[in-house]
Amino acid sequence: MIAVLGVFGVSLLLGVHASAQTEVILHHFGGSKWDGTYPSSGVIFDAAGNLYGETGSGGSRENGGTVYELSPRAGGGWMEQVLHNFDGNGGGGDEPNSGLIFDAAGNLYGTTGQRSYNFGKAFELSPKPSGGWMETLLYNFSFSNASFPAGVVFDTAGNLYGPAGVTRYGAGAIFELAPNAGGGWTQSVIHNFDRIFTYPNAGMIFDAAGHLYGTARGGGVHGHGAGMVFELGRDADGQWTDFSVLHNFNNNGTDGANPGGGIIFDSSAHLYGTTDKGGTGAGGTVYELAPIGGGKWTEKILYNFSVKDEATDGVYPNSTLVVDSGGNLYGTASGGAYNGGVVFELSPAADGGWTETVLHSFANNRNDGIGPMGPLVLDAAGNIYGTTFGGGRYESGVVFEIVR
Repeated sequence: MIAVLGVFGVSLLLGVHASAQTEVILHHFGGSKWDGTYPSSGVIFDAAGNLYGETGSGGSRENGGTVYELSPRAGGGWMEQVLHNFDGNGGGGDEPNSGLIFDAAGNLYGTTGQRSYNFGKAFELSPKPSGGWMETLLYNFSFSNASFPAGVVFDTAGNLYGPAGVTRYGAGAIFELAPNAGGGWTQSVIHNFDRIFTYPNAGMIFDAAGHLYGTARGGGVHGHGAGMVFELGRDADGQWTDFSVLHNFNNNGTDGANPGGGIIFDSSAHLYGTTDKGGTGAGGTVYELAPIGGGKWTEKILYNFSVKDEATDGVYPNSTLVVDSGGNLYGTASGGAYNGGVVFELSPAADGGWTETVLHSFANNRNDGIGPMGPLVLDAAGNIYGTTFGGGRYESGVVFEIVR
């Protein structure tokens, strides 16, 4: 269980900007009673070009959800294999819903939202030499400490970190999972938020100095709890006590409010993210945070989504963005021409502004997905991959590709 290197959290790939695009459905979920249904997180690539993701329900163990792999066929198309079925145990299932990460050895890690003691768990999936995958429970979260984890990220020493949306006092926390020399993992809460209903509920990233960055949907200094972007670092003794808020969102008609996704770095160490409320059009924003020295950051709104333009531009973006090598940003939003959601691109203009282009409006029928969920991912050619929570042939979600 060796940690993946490259802790910047930068989603820079060798993307090629092009104007024409076509959507291809790679998989329709729910085609059999063993398949997963309703994916609520995105997909990731391995080094061989296979895709991996989670579904929040379905599978062979009482609707507990799955981890799946999609592999390209030599003659075209993709083949799905369910790698793991989570145990529904007669209830709502483990509900894996926060995305997966790889370590350097090819093991998968993730979290679930419910069912294991009702407060979530962290897990590892390891390929067996004889075939198949084995699940290892890393930690069961509890009400007395921190609960409802929202994904994990590795540091360079092999420790896992992530946000927990709820604590005993309702404010949320950041946790660390450290591997023990003799096996097993030890959990520590490294930061407790001090405002009720802060809800850190999106994945976190590291910078080159080992500082953690993330978002919280609520909390902040403004009375209506519009959310924040924060940084967490170590003090001289190595303790995680250096907490600072980089930006407090303010639902005042100009700033965004309530970030639903995480943040990413570009090559200049600027941060980018989305809010699904606020802005001048009341439909959410795409924002940039730039360091200005002395530990201060300044926010710039790159794009305001408008409820009046929902059918043309989309509205309420709520997932983490991805950036290509040309500095173009990609994300998903609700609305669109058929009210099934959109995939959008934001491109920097010569005058310093940004131009939004809707690359695909989901058709809200059984030939297309509905409700794009989770971060997008790019391949080396600039093609875009993601999931939708619903729609598709069996109305249980799809994995899609936007071919550039």
